[in-house]
Amino acid sequence: MRLVCDKTVKIHIFVYRHFTNIMTKSFNAKKETVFRACKQVLKDLGMEINGSSLANGKILASTSGTLLSWGEDIEIKITEKGTYTLVSVSSNASSQLFSWGKDSANERNILNELGRKLS
Repeated sequence: MRLVCDKTVKIHIFVYRHFTNIMTKSFNAKKETVFRACKQVLKDLGMEINGSSLANGKILASTSGTLLSWGEDIEIKITEKGTYTLVSVSSNASSQLFSWGKDSANERNILNELGRKLS
């Protein structure tokens, strides 16, 4: 019986780990302008860009490991909606169960820096 309980806990952790928070912010700028600014913000924050597509409105990036983290995977989605552009940022700890708040900090930092760059 103990083994079944352990498996159930592992499944819950696995499922929990794949839920992600997404922070979204709108900007009064064209998609191309926001896309270029996002890439520059990622570089300014010391993040590595792993892939990007303006046509798909997606940028994939990652952070290096630190004392509190083994690094995070970051996905940015950029969608033009009429006169404004929506930017959604999600950050997930790549090799650990808990991010210790680093994921939310990454999302917040990217959107805040993007706001400064576009203002």
